[in-house]
Amino acid sequence: MDGQEMTSETILSIQDLKTYYPTTRGIVKAVDDVTLNARRREFLGVVGESGSGKSTLGLSVLRLVPPPGKIIHGSIAFDGTDLLRLSNAEMRRVRGRKISMVFQDPMTSLDPLMKIGGHIVETIRLHEGVSKSDAAARAAKVLDMVGIGPERFDDYPHQFSGGMRQRVMIALAICLNPNLVIADEPTTALDVIVQARILDLLSDLREKHGLTLMLITHDLAAVIERCDAVAVAYAGQIVEYGTRKQIGGAPLHPYTQGLLKSTPNVRLVTTKSSSIAGPIPDMTNPPAGCRFHPRCAFAMEICAKSTPAVTRRDDGRIVGCHLYD
Repeated sequence: MDGQEMTSETILSIQDLKTYYPTTRGIVKAVDDVTLNARRREFLGVVGESGSGKSTLGLSVLRLVPPPGKIIHGSIAFDGTDLLRLSNAEMRRVRGRKISMVFQDPMTSLDPLMKIGGHIVETIRLHEGVSKSDAAARAAKVLDMVGIGPERFDDYPHQFSGGMRQRVMIALAICLNPNLVIADEPTTALDVIVQARILDLLSDLREKHGLTLMLITHDLAAVIERCDAVAVAYAGQIVEYGTRKQIGGAPLHPYTQGLLKSTPNVRLVTTKSSSIAGPIPDMTNPPAGCRFHPRCAFAMEICAKSTPAVTRRDDGRIVGCHLYD
């Protein structure tokens, strides 16, 4: 499979990754032969419908796939080190310090009996062994970076709004100065104003601290507006990759085109949004050939028989579709 080229600027290289979940109904192929790279200081968006394998991809990078899920094939190289070859102890030293994650639901990720300052103090001391007073001073600075004042240091998670709890999660993710932050649906269940503020905060932190960010979301509009590069996921695979201008201006894959058309645009009052027909496939038994062909308006006979090759085009973008073979 052709894919992104690795360069000296590549910080994360995922090659031919397969992460499966065995169930009583069969094997769920949540991530199925994914190749994807992220460059240093890049803001990479991974976008797709629920069930496309985005969250499992993020969890796979940190080797936090919940059992019985398992990475069965491929490699995940971070700064030249294959994370799948590390021991559990070595991987624990990577999490937080080099790669961290902002999880979907902060209320279930935070200990309701622990003060928010305590969450960050504990994380710093666990990884770096500094004194409690030094850790508390650092925690206060990190909370201030995400817009939480020192007067809230001893408050509990239930005393915060959803947006403020998400800021706490971002503070936890950056408190050890990692190189890569994976944000898994960080704006879920937040209103649009708070969503914008959270994404602004992530963008600002990337600029100030040189982070590489991977934003996992179903919101294509947010990705096109803010990310440098966009990877479109469908049914466990990456079907298109390009810059935000390429994806937002002239998407190639019919699935990407459908996502874009289903995104409301208040600036184009004469343009009607439309939905993608049909349900997402059953990942215990995905369709033969192109997995999108049962929902595709451009499907041809070959689409139901042969899996399209994922190829790089002259403009640098990557697409897997028989329309471009």
